Amino acid sequence: MKFLDWDSLRIPLLASAQGSKIVVTTRDETLTKWVHPEDCWSLFTKLAFQNGNSRAYHELEPIGRRIVEKCRGLPLAVKLLGSLLRSSAETRDWEEILRSKIWDLPSDFKILPSLMLSYHHLSLPLKRCFAYCSIFPKNHEFDKQKLILLWMAEGLLQLSQCNKREEEVGDLYFNELVDKSFFQESIRQEACFVMHDLIHDLAQHMSLEFCVQFEDAKVETIYEKARHFLYFKKGLNELVAFETIEAITKAKYLRSFLEVKPLRRGAE
Repeated sequence: MKFLDWDSLRIPLLASAQGSKIVVTTRDETLTKWVHPEDCWSLFTKLAFQNGNSRAYHELEPIGRRIVEKCRGLPLAVKLLGSLLRSSAETRDWEEILRSKIWDLPSDFKILPSLMLSYHHLSLPLKRCFAYCSIFPKNHEFDKQKLILLWMAEGLLQLSQCNKREEEVGDLYFNELVDKSFFQESIRQEACFVMHDLIHDLAQHMSLEFCVQFEDAKVETIYEKARHFLYFKKGLNELVAFETIEAITKAKYLRSFLEVKPLRRGAE
């Protein structure tokens, strides 16, 4: 976008009613020079200080503001870290996030440091369940109950001594991932959830060797360690391509093969 293009877009917005709010999000840092970025600190405080603890706010605000600065204006990053820190009012936990070496990842690294930090602080069972979701295509709409059944079938749920059934443990896992902003409610289909594209990229990065996705006849790199395959076909009556079947034989530890049908249909 050129400056003149932005100026043309901005003019009609000046006629909005008093009190109106316009949220602007962008991955292009140059655009932030032309507009006032979203109030990330306000978003962060709504998530990190939900309990309204004024003492904690006073003590943690300086650290929190420095963390928000590191998010570089990306609302998703602010949401993830705000959700992460909501569970702790301990200064040492906030300092750990602020001083993490993950912030120093190379600028050309595929995954944003803020997203890596959020993943790093998940429990091991949650990491496995989250990474498993990478086999589904971007914009896939997850049915909560179907996904929990898949986690159960793959043995990804860790049963503790709390005497909960597997379905209940899966429900807790899913709700925690929603609470931490790894899933968000779909605006197209009621009772379904989606992953932000950047979150999906994170899941794929963390499960690269173990989860593989095929789209029609396109064959991706197959690793010997691959455990889970998903075949995504655009046409309802198309057969699985021979090249895909041949590629699967390279995976010596394959545990599951799933198929996703076109738009807004769940895994079978």
